[in-house]
Amino acid sequence: TDFQRLFEFVIRPRPTRVLQQRLSRTTRLRATMEIVWMFSRLDQTELASTTLRRLAESGDSDAVFEIATRALDSGYLDAAKNVFQTIVAMHSPGYGQQSRFGGYSSPAVTGKAMVGLWVVARSRGDEVQVAKLDQQLRLLLCGPSDQLSRVVADYLAVRGESAWAMQVYEGMLASRFFDGDESIGFYQDARRYALLASDHDAASAAKWFDLATVRIIESDQFLPTAFVTLPVYVHRWALEAAIERKFADDAERHLKSALRLDPMDVDL
Repeated sequence: TDFQRLFEFVIRPRPTRVLQQRLSRTTRLRATMEIVWMFSRLDQTELASTTLRRLAESGDSDAVFEIATRALDSGYLDAAKNVFQTIVAMHSPGYGQQSRFGGYSSPAVTGKAMVGLWVVARSRGDEVQVAKLDQQLRLLLCGPSDQLSRVVADYLAVRGESAWAMQVYEGMLASRFFDGDESIGFYQDARRYALLASDHDAASAAKWFDLATVRIIESDQFLPTAFVTLPVYVHRWALEAAIERKFADDAERHLKSALRLDPMDVDL
């Protein structure tokens, strides 16, 4: 009974007093993707699916992408391609008057949809379309929007394209390193990159996270415990890189430094 009552509440439109929102083509529901995940975790699959569908119909971009992703993961390539193509078309010049979709800026939505189309083309072995979408994505990522690059990199990582995602993040870090007013943002991107790169290039993960750690010390949001925890991560990744390269002296130095910072680290 409670599940049904909650469902009926969240699929109602949000109350609004703003004229512009009343005239909007999309209706925002109380539901969010977090509600969908909650229903799923509690084995309310029918309510989860219905909420997801209603969100998508209302124009929620996360819901639309979830539907496309489910189709892609289930092997329904035609269905996934159609959704991704629709999203790209909605944000192409000349498509009606709509320039925003579900809260994301158009370039970010387009970027994720293009990644989806690229995955579909690669799954089908369509080399011509793969090359075309590859070029379009790289041109799209030449813009100044860090948010666009971040969204595309995250989605590439989700689809298992870690190497390409690492390239996008490393390009962002290289360009943002000299922006002294963005120490928190630089740290957050370096952390994303390091967690992704640590399984593939431990040395690069240690390098960028070390630089980010030095930068974030100057921030008011730096916590005292980070004086220990963040350098430990740097030394652990540097230790892994030294072992892979068989640099015994470097391995011993990073091991001793990490244990000096946290002698009780039994995992290390």
